[in-house]
Amino acid sequence: MMPPQDLAILRSATGYDPQNIFDTRLAAGFCGLTSTLSLGALVELLLDIKLEKTETRTNWLKRPLNTKQTEYAQDDVRYLRAVRVLLLARILPGTQPWMEEELLRLNTPDNYTGIADEDRYTKVKGAGNLDRQALAILQELATWREQEARTRNRPRGHIIKDTVLLPIAREALQEHSAIQECGEISAKSVNAYGDKLIELVNKGLTRAADSCPPPLRTIRLTKKEKTDLTILQDYIILKSDVNGLDPALIGNKNELKNCIRDTSLSTARQKNGWRKQFLAEMKEGQ
Repeated sequence: MMPPQDLAILRSATGYDPQNIFDTRLAAGFCGLTSTLSLGALVELLLDIKLEKTETRTNWLKRPLNTKQTEYAQDDVRYLRAVRVLLLARILPGTQPWMEEELLRLNTPDNYTGIADEDRYTKVKGAGNLDRQALAILQELATWREQEARTRNRPRGHIIKDTVLLPIAREALQEHSAIQECGEISAKSVNAYGDKLIELVNKGLTRAADSCPPPLRTIRLTKKEKTDLTILQDYIILKSDVNGLDPALIGNKNELKNCIRDTSLSTARQKNGWRKQFLAEMKEGQ
């Protein structure tokens, strides 16, 4: 199975939405294994075959491919059918519909294309400490960087690192020299992007208060809520063990905190589908 980012690339390259995806990692999570196992780890675990990793970082654009590259590529697909059969044999009948529902989500691009450009600022480490005006600046900066990275076909960190965007937004920097002092940015990048960065800072500064993003705060639970979270986590671990699930499939810690606070959006995973059923049974038993 290709990672979600590969599905996004395939969709972009072909103009078609991939359908009927079988995600070996997800399937592993529904049969008592970790849902983040790589294909190599699964092949070794299920088939006792150790795949070579010598070409993991190879340049696949260079032609012709050499023998090692070809063999590596063949190994990446030759065991998929056997792995699928063995995984399906391990899944309990009661949880198979849950797995099928989860796999169906991959037919919808919104579930693997990632967050929108304008929401990328929420992933910048340290954004939770900014006020709303600084967040508006960060949103402008991060949105532009995403589009610039796509245009140049380069990783976003190769355009400008998060550790540079954050102080620019926090301090509303408007001078090339001040941007240069942020640290992890070269003089060449400041010359190339400095004027644009300053333009975006000013754009963020002039945004009306009601159009600035809401604060990004870490959820802090009360003592009772912490106890409730522990109870919820224990329940998830116990029920997951009974059903042969990886508990991580139910939700990450922040999602579970939202469940305790009941502040998650109506589209949150735990309020829909099989996860809603999984958690609802806990409430019924209380």
